[in-house]
Amino acid sequence: MTHEEANAQQLFRRGIVKRTPLDNGISDEVELDCGHTIICIVPLGVGVPVFCSECLHSFIAREREGKTLEKIIYSNDRQLPLKLYIYAYEGGTKHGGGVWVRHTPKYPDEEITTPEALLAAGRAQAKGEEIRVCNGSDFCVFHSRNGQVIYPPEGFDMFWESLLRQ
Repeated sequence: MTHEEANAQQLFRRGIVKRTPLDNGISDEVELDCGHTIICIVPLGVGVPVFCSECLHSFIAREREGKTLEKIIYSNDRQLPLKLYIYAYEGGTKHGGGVWVRHTPKYPDEEITTPEALLAAGRAQAKGEEIRVCNGSDFCVFHSRNGQVIYPPEGFDMFWESLLRQ
């Protein structure tokens, strides 16, 4: 359990409002003071604090919402497949979804070839659109904005040459 999850659990200790035995004889339906209902197989009395997993998961999702792309993590791991993102929507602040890149696509409806990715990236680079290429761990292996390569240091041409040689 992460530190964030442990702190959140302290916030979501709940009391039991009502307990109703189920027909199976080993579990109870338990109404909590937050309004959620859980199934419990441990015998608990009214007023005993429990943790509401519904409240906990909602809290963690809200805390993490929008935070996944606040910091870009760069990597040299360029093992295919990679995912190409071109930020061409809403003034360059949004992408239309990434597309997987392989030399020979396993799923032709969902993936493009490396040369096709190079052409798409070249067009985007010429327009000054933001481009990100991420590996399977979602680390950024290529990043450019306004026609300037931010990462990797060797630049656009050398990056794509290295991918085509794989």
